[in-house]
Amino acid sequence: VPQMAERYVKCIRQMQPHGPYRLTGWSDGGTIAYEMAKILLAVGESIEFLGLIDTLHVSDDHSPMREAFDDKVELLHFLSSRTEQAQFEQIKTLADGLNFSQLVDQIYALDLTPKQVESLPAFEPDAIRAMLITRHAITKAVRTHLQAKLSIPVWFFEAQENDFSSSASWRDLLGEQLHVITMPGDHRRLMMDEANRRVLGDAISDILVQAA
Repeated sequence: VPQMAERYVKCIRQMQPHGPYRLTGWSDGGTIAYEMAKILLAVGESIEFLGLIDTLHVSDDHSPMREAFDDKVELLHFLSSRTEQAQFEQIKTLADGLNFSQLVDQIYALDLTPKQVESLPAFEPDAIRAMLITRHAITKAVRTHLQAKLSIPVWFFEAQENDFSSSASWRDLLGEQLHVITMPGDHRRLMMDEANRRVLGDAISDILVQAA
């Protein structure tokens, strides 16, 4: 995580050498944004806004760790929460007898792609594999990264339909520095649903206006 954050900070400072900076990230992206804020604060820069969008704290992530990368396993994991149940069962059946490239081709051929990517052009299997490798590496890094307490306000946008509070452990870490705003939907639909994204965008805009 620190290495990823350093790379992003370098890119940002090429465009904007000095703060104040506004940083936010959804899910694992929030962990990286938080680390970016830590790096910038350490060199004397100011953070005007740091937002975590339903970012799971490492102590709350109890999902099974997938140590070794397996392209079909990662593809199925990615699709499991993004496709309808009947579609996903069909994909799993196909996966039993096909290699990764063949499976990707059949998903496109049988129109089993998630609704969120229907408007995108078809990707080559190698491009999808590269995306999955990156996703696996980020997930693995975040799962082993412990956050240090920052001395700045942190805004936490919490999906209200989750099975548990995604902000509780952040509250334990940050105390009164954490400001929680409840958002519609669950972890995924908060970002995938257009109406929910509008609510989130309005909430962030209101905070930025107040900070200006």
